[in-house]
Parts: sequence; C-alpha cells; structure tokens
Amino acid sequence: MRLPLPVNLKVNGISYANLLRLIEMQTAWRATLTQLPGQLTLAFAQAEPARKAGGRQ
Repeated sequence: MRLPLPVNLKVNGISYANLLRLIEMQTAWRATLTQLPGQLTLAFAQAEPARKAGGRQ
C-alpha cells in the first residue's frame, strides 16, 4: 500500500528557506528533500515489504 506524503502548510511572510524546512519536517519520515543550485529534489523512500509472522523464512 502506498501512502501520499501528507503536507499541510498555511504560511504568510516566511522565507523560502523556512518554507523548505517546514516541508522537510513533515516529509522526513518518508522522503528526503535535497536542494542544489537550480535544483530541488524530493526523493521518496522505498516502503519496506510486510514480514510474515512466525515460522522459518
């Protein structure tokens, strides 16, 4: 099951850097936000497959 990245922002009068920090705080558990000159990348982490309970694997 894939879940979207829940981001909820209502901002006014903040810097671009602070806006990126807010996004990163809300997405860090599932994605990595990387900023390079002229490039902004949001890389999604792979979801771990569900493990079977009990028995030998």
